[in-house]
Amino acid sequence: MESADVARSLDRPETRLSTYRVVMEPYRSVLGALSKIPGVSVYVEGITVSGNHATTMIYVSLPEKKRIHQMFMEELNKHPEVEDYRIMSKKRYSMIMAVTKSLCEFYEYTLSSGRFTFFPYVLKSGRRVFYMISPENHSSVLSRLSMHGKVLSFEKVSFETAIRETSLLGLNIAAGEAITPSQRAILVEAIKRGYYEWPRKISLTELAREFGISKATLSEHLRRGEQKLLTLLLNSS
Repeated sequence: MESADVARSLDRPETRLSTYRVVMEPYRSVLGALSKIPGVSVYVEGITVSGNHATTMIYVSLPEKKRIHQMFMEELNKHPEVEDYRIMSKKRYSMIMAVTKSLCEFYEYTLSSGRFTFFPYVLKSGRRVFYMISPENHSSVLSRLSMHGKVLSFEKVSFETAIRETSLLGLNIAAGEAITPSQRAILVEAIKRGYYEWPRKISLTELAREFGISKATLSEHLRRGEQKLLTLLLNSS
């Protein structure tokens, strides 16, 4: 279904829009290549198109690693399709950038009239995970997406699911700004090991031993991380 046909179909009362969750490995993607740097996640916040050019606003989550900013920029500069970029914000564990490159066919398809892409979406380990809405049927969307990458997962979901998961992704970005990678790693492991369950499945002493740090240091990491996340959550409500 061409763009003009899609646009006309939306004028018909009987047109039904379907929401899809897609996980794919792009055949060719600048952001996909950047996301293959170990520990790096690239969040696409928005895209504008002007003629044959597209500017993508991205939030980049970086790991605790020496020269990580340099590694990221070196990879970005390897791609000739990147025409320009602007660093809006640069922190120890993150960057916000506007990247302008030649318009790719994937953007042309997902951003064309009648289709909607939910932002933000994430690229990690070379995989793009996103939600989109289209008036096309399941097989048509899958066929078109398969032209731009290996589709690993493709499922129809509710609109509410897409909204919820996209909102949680935005909250995840905010959390990444609020706490350090070390605090995040400790909190994630504490949750996995049942530290926050009732009754607790692991004690503070046992958890500290597994991290190889003192009980007091672990307690400080947990308290600081909890305080920052609770402040973020309650202030945003």
